[in-house]
Amino acid sequence: MLCPEVWKFSAPDISTKIIEGSLKNESSKKNVLYTIGKHYFNHLISVVLPDTGPQTLPVELKNLFTKDCEYYKIYNVKVEEFVDYAFIQGYVNKGQLYVLSIDTRIDTDDCLAITPCGKLILSLLKETYQELGLEGKLSHFCKKEENRYIVNIDLKSDLLQPGKKYYDRVKWCLSNNFKPLSVILAWMPYNISICPSSIASYFDSLKYNVYLSEPKTESRTSYSVEVPLLDISSDIKFCTSSELLEWIGMHSIGANLEEENYDYLSSYETPEENITFGQVFYLKATGFYPDNQILKIFDELRLYLSNRPHLPWVSLHVQGFLDSPVSWGLKEHQFYTNGDNSYTIVIKPDDQFILQTVISSNKR
Repeated sequence: MLCPEVWKFSAPDISTKIIEGSLKNESSKKNVLYTIGKHYFNHLISVVLPDTGPQTLPVELKNLFTKDCEYYKIYNVKVEEFVDYAFIQGYVNKGQLYVLSIDTRIDTDDCLAITPCGKLILSLLKETYQELGLEGKLSHFCKKEENRYIVNIDLKSDLLQPGKKYYDRVKWCLSNNFKPLSVILAWMPYNISICPSSIASYFDSLKYNVYLSEPKTESRTSYSVEVPLLDISSDIKFCTSSELLEWIGMHSIGANLEEENYDYLSSYETPEENITFGQVFYLKATGFYPDNQILKIFDELRLYLSNRPHLPWVSLHVQGFLDSPVSWGLKEHQFYTNGDNSYTIVIKPDDQFILQTVISSNKR
């Protein structure tokens, strides 16, 4: 067929959920904290903040994205290092460990993740899985093709101790049947007197080259901006949640919001229910942010807003890694068309909020 009717192909499904509520409600607050706390691997954070006070982004907010946010990059790590008993005792059991493979694609390569709850997750191609020799299960997304498998190893299991058959088998299989992977990692010790950088010293002692990495930030300030207003608790809303989220997205990518020609389908118009602010700050940071750092940023933004009741809202957008083996918690992730796993929170001074979560298609 020379001219297929491509317009009849339906767009891939993307799971999008929008929740409205108040952080003063324990059930609603729990939902927000769960969304943040179970999204372990975060790559991009951005904040949109309409303000009438300072001419530049407040230093205390900007520092949230860079202070104590360092992580480490190690190339060609032998995966058996992560199941070594000394490593488990010293780091898995004494802190929150975050490890993610890099330079790998979830749909074409072998990928690895270690979650703060102590799970080593291997997302493997069929050939790798068959050669590895460890028990796993067929990927949720590959029921038909049967070309990807998931191996889940509990690093906190009592079976992972020297002298036990399971420990010896896991070590042997990873040592002899699995190739090294490059990773990024971060470690948050339970004991605050212990330095998080000690994990870098550990791998350095094993003769690996360990590279310190820091987040990259960029910011901009826009002036005389028409900002949409929202009142979640009112029966008559100033604009819908979807309209506000759309505006935040448009502003974040630097789109022209002053276009006056609305004759085209692609044209955008700011919601009529708006107020002009002297400046709107935008800050974006990319790096490796564990969930507890996002929680800290969320709490500080909420505190900042509570002391400025004249502000309409502040938004926090968080984007996960496209090729992470998991999205929320231990939920398997895939890259069907885009690998999306992100969420956006809009908070008002009175603790009203909008929470939007987006995840790529669950199509198999």
